[in-house]
Amino acid sequence: MTLHAAKGLEFEIVYLPGWEEGLFPSQRSIIELALEGLEEERRIAYVGITRAKRQLYISFAERRRMYHEYINSRPSRFIAEIPRSVAIHTTPGAINMPSFSKPVVKNTSPLYEKAPEPYKAGAVVLHPKFGKGVIIAKNNDCLEIAFAEYGIKTIKQNYVKLS
Repeated sequence: MTLHAAKGLEFEIVYLPGWEEGLFPSQRSIIELALEGLEEERRIAYVGITRAKRQLYISFAERRRMYHEYINSRPSRFIAEIPRSVAIHTTPGAINMPSFSKPVVKNTSPLYEKAPEPYKAGAVVLHPKFGKGVIIAKNNDCLEIAFAEYGIKTIKQNYVKLS
């Protein structure tokens, strides 16, 4: 089903694959239609996201075969616009949006507060070779970082610094 056809419908679980720059938003929207095209695609993204009642899965490919050749992909700019408070990164190239209900209130007593984790999903970091990137997941001291020109890389935390 297309996102256009999904208007007005709701589903318990929704899967939205192919959220890559050049695919969604499309290359035509980025180049030819500029801001108007991007805004229209952003509205279509919103339609897709809001079709989910309970769970939403958004995915993108790090590498895709197009026109008989393999190309490296970058995650869609629309993924970065999703509030990190509702996103859970479960696997590379996938984002699980568990619920759109009100956030759970957590105990904010100073006795129970942990020191904030600076290297967490959504943080911007700098790498000497790859440049600026956004952390999309953390596993112990390894970070999965999305770089604009190099795609997603797994790098040890001590090889990057916060931007």
